[in-house]
Amino acid sequence: TVEQTYMVTAMDVGMRYDIHPKRKRPIGTRLAWQALDKVYGCHICADSPTVDQVSFSGNNNIVITMKHTHGGLTVRGGKPKTFEVFLDGEKDENVLVQVSAGSIAIQTDKAAQTARIAFCQRPWCELNVYSGQGLPVLPFDVTVTR
Repeated sequence: TVEQTYMVTAMDVGMRYDIHPKRKRPIGTRLAWQALDKVYGCHICADSPTVDQVSFSGNNNIVITMKHTHGGLTVRGGKPKTFEVFLDGEKDENVLVQVSAGSIAIQTDKAAQTARIAFCQRPWCELNVYSGQGLPVLPFDVTVTR
């Protein structure tokens, strides 16, 4: 909410037992892209993907539409990790998370009135969902009600 401040994430380069990531170059590159885009007006893809909209789709599906995907979302290393889904206040372990070009779809076995989706909301997590530009999705915690 503070004007002329920008954010990058380092969640994907951190280490479980050391809050100071050894890999500094990705963070420096992301910060440089923010400066080039926001301060110097170079109009490059500098923002990490963020949640744009969350909605129920059908009885048991939740769709998270993302912005700043820069050519689509991709998953590195198999399935998307570090998603926690709570349906009507109870954690659901049996969900299928699928990533597509501009959205994340969550399929469940249960119909719910309220769903909460937490992505990378732990002190350390494995973040493996990226934009087409190679920028990691910003951690989020969203709730949707029918």
